[in-house]
Amino acid sequence: MINRFILIAGILGIFSWGCQHFNDLENVETIGNDAEYAIPLINTSVSLDDLLEKLDKYTYLDIDSNNLIFLRYKGDVVTKTSQEIFKNIELALPPLIPVLDTVMPLPFTTPDGIEMDYVELKSGFLYYAYKSYHEDDLSMKIRFPQVFKPNGDILEFNNVINYSGTLPVETVLLAPYNLKDHKLIADSEGNLRIEYIALHSNGVRDTVSNFNIALTNVEFSYAEGYFGNQLHDGKRDTINIEFFETWTKGDVYFEDPKIFVNVFNSFGVPTRSIVNVFDITTADGNVLSLQSDAIDNGIDFDYPELPDEVGETKITQFSFTKDNSNIDVVLGSKPVALDYDVDAITNPDNVTAIRGFITDSSRYTVSVEVELPIYGRSSSFVAIDTVDVDFSSYDNVKEMEFKVFAENFLPIRVGIQAYMEDEFGVVIDSLLATPQTLIAAAPVDAAGDVINPVKHVLYVPVAGARLENLRRTKRIVVEAAFSTYNEGNTSVKVYADQHVNIGVGLRLKMKD
Repeated sequence: MINRFILIAGILGIFSWGCQHFNDLENVETIGNDAEYAIPLINTSVSLDDLLEKLDKYTYLDIDSNNLIFLRYKGDVVTKTSQEIFKNIELALPPLIPVLDTVMPLPFTTPDGIEMDYVELKSGFLYYAYKSYHEDDLSMKIRFPQVFKPNGDILEFNNVINYSGTLPVETVLLAPYNLKDHKLIADSEGNLRIEYIALHSNGVRDTVSNFNIALTNVEFSYAEGYFGNQLHDGKRDTINIEFFETWTKGDVYFEDPKIFVNVFNSFGVPTRSIVNVFDITTADGNVLSLQSDAIDNGIDFDYPELPDEVGETKITQFSFTKDNSNIDVVLGSKPVALDYDVDAITNPDNVTAIRGFITDSSRYTVSVEVELPIYGRSSSFVAIDTVDVDFSSYDNVKEMEFKVFAENFLPIRVGIQAYMEDEFGVVIDSLLATPQTLIAAAPVDAAGDVINPVKHVLYVPVAGARLENLRRTKRIVVEAAFSTYNEGNTSVKVYADQHVNIGVGLRLKMKD
């Protein structure tokens, strides 16, 4: 289960010396006579913390309070802001409002079902124009009973129409009225009202013609109401699971894998996920779908509520576990990628009685993480890696023998075989007659914890035809098989402070 660090730090280190010339090696010890030498190659201790610098930007190690290690794989963070909803409302405002009566209700709604109760404006300008066809002076009062100035007064305009003998008399608001910091409060029927009173000089009420109001550059800073079904399109993303990149065969089972969906939400609106895709791609090319009621029914995001939670951010962390999904199946099938596409929809149950809010700083962010605890079991999990080597300068060597000593504090056995390839990638020979144990697994108790370390020594003699083949070798393909203690029949735990002490030496016998 920890193939990468042992493979890189241990096995590859055995062969990396071959790229050097014999005369460059230090600490060469003469054995018996001048024709036989002992060369120390490696003496190191390796733990899982060494993985940190080898992980990609979406992968990292986590260690809990008990020192148990978790592999985490993170996707991109998707952020959606209130500007999208506000833009929908702003675009729904008519560019020109014909005033057809002295009292005219203007529904404070949009075609896609948004109902506004209260709005604060960040910017915007109001214009109006009308004509009089009356042969008389008129006094004109225009009122917006649901629009309030920053000082709390109702917005109204007073004009005088002076008849000078020519009709029509046109009145135009020459300078646009600035609506910044104004408030709009709908009446009990959900309308904004526009009213005007046109009075003749004798006090008789009348009407004007071609009365139009225009709004431009309107932006909201705050809104309350029912925001309808607003679909937020989340982008499709893939999380690459590095753990299985070099897998060739064998099984791994994680005792308690999880997939987290993390949501930070400051929209004061009920919102639910819509899962379009949530698939696992396996190392053998299969695509498996994560199955869960949460996939079918969606995940409800927690949200701040009126009236006391405006400006707060609520956090939702949903976990797919083996108790609520088939995650143990799909993540037990050698996953190499999680492909997901998750959208969100506001007011999914269409309960108009639930009134929410949005500010111009409201947003939600969604991230997806895969968590693989290094707690589980592995049976003949095989990974491969390749090392470039050059033994062509070792013409005077008659035979050699590698000695690998390992003191293992980890409950994992590593078996090894290595194949020699020429410059064309053709396998010439194997380094070992049969696969051998490189590192023996430390025994564990019933809880999966290591009882005591175990020591193991492996001798790898290379002579005769195999040595001749090694001189022709340009690459060594290392095949490592990993099994947890008891040949993969027992689940084990790996902790941050556990390690393997590895020592590698080489005995060379030279030609006479």
